[in-house]
Amino acid sequence: MREPELLLLHEPYSGFDWETYLRFGEMSERRRDAGMAILIVSHLLVERERLDRIVEIRDGCADAEPQRRPRPRSSASICVRR
Repeated sequence: MREPELLLLHEPYSGFDWETYLRFGEMSERRRDAGMAILIVSHLLVERERLDRIVEIRDGCADAEPQRRPRPRSSASICVRR
């Protein structure tokens, strides 16, 4: 696989057994530590402490939890009203 600056993954855990889930987490951490941004879209949040930021979208608005790791990152809020 190529090494993009941003890796977008939608429901990547679907069909994983526990060992594959753990290996996926380790691979994701190595890539993040090497400078790759990884965006995971999922309803499954088993290990919240492994994530830098969690954004919940409810009623068209995105609310971000505080950062869990002390890293300088930009943040943005998005809200769409109908």
